[in-house]
Amino acid sequence: IPDLQSLVIHSWIRCSVTAAVSAENLRQLTGIVLKFSEVSSVVRLNPELTNEDPQKVLVTFFKELGRVYINEGSLLDRSKQRLKVLKYLGDLTGYVGPLVKDQSNSKQLRTVYRCIGSLVQSCSPILYKQGHQQSILAELIDSLVLPRSIYDPNKAVPQPLCTVVRDHLHFFICGLGNLYSQSDPYINRKLREIIVNYFLRYPIRTGTDAHPFITTLSDSFSRDVRTLASEFRQVFLSVLRDSYLRSPHSQQHLLQLFNFLSAVIARTRSQEEHVRLINMFEVPLIQLQLPTGGLLWKQASQLVKTMARAVHSCTNILASLVKFKLLCDKYSVDFNASESP
Repeated sequence: IPDLQSLVIHSWIRCSVTAAVSAENLRQLTGIVLKFSEVSSVVRLNPELTNEDPQKVLVTFFKELGRVYINEGSLLDRSKQRLKVLKYLGDLTGYVGPLVKDQSNSKQLRTVYRCIGSLVQSCSPILYKQGHQQSILAELIDSLVLPRSIYDPNKAVPQPLCTVVRDHLHFFICGLGNLYSQSDPYINRKLREIIVNYFLRYPIRTGTDAHPFITTLSDSFSRDVRTLASEFRQVFLSVLRDSYLRSPHSQQHLLQLFNFLSAVIARTRSQEEHVRLINMFEVPLIQLQLPTGGLLWKQASQLVKTMARAVHSCTNILASLVKFKLLCDKYSVDFNASESP
């Protein structure tokens, strides 16, 4: 039968994502798929993975597919690889969409988001071609992350969906981040829509990474930040700045933003990233008109103190923060004492 292996791989993916068969049958099917030449010759999977959770094997498979695609030497080879992967996936939205709408089985819902989120994160360059908005990526984003109901601020998202999206949203955002380009209006628009529609839906809690946007930016928290992670962080933070500091704002919006920025600064180890964040927010914070001594003013003052503490020991960096002294003065922050908690 022509393309027999591709058809079986498609069935395996569908069964894994939807949990449509028993765990034992799925484990047996996984073992068969891992022995296919079409898999073993292209994807470096350890046969011992057959003893693992089938969904974990699928996540590894998606990661390897993305790696192989990126490493293909020519456009022709990439095109062939894309067609092969799309054949594996088939009508993906067609069989996961109804499960997302149903929401009666929370375990199944988590499996869907775990698998599809990993697919988007690892294989977004395969799922999307610039200029072709009618793609699997677009369908998955609209179905799992940006359904029509999410645009209605007065309509509550069902709790099971709200929870599962919170735990997996960073996969989808990072997948879009891998495609980010200032010349691609579709990707830019979808990133902005996700950020604006989900930022206020989850509270920022002290000492926890519960907010998906904290997880999204985690690659930028290390001391040595990769260029792509740094650039994506700037794009991400600029959307928050423009949405909640340079546009009409409410107390809830500003409190959430101040708490989020404080959480980001607390986790960031790169002095360069601290400086970039301060440069991005110092002018809007200076221009912000808040009643002195009020709740918002106190929260803004605490944020500025956190900023000052982050860069206090780097005198060579302080010289580049021309307006930062004005910001400290505005919110009564004694910069010389900012190293104390």
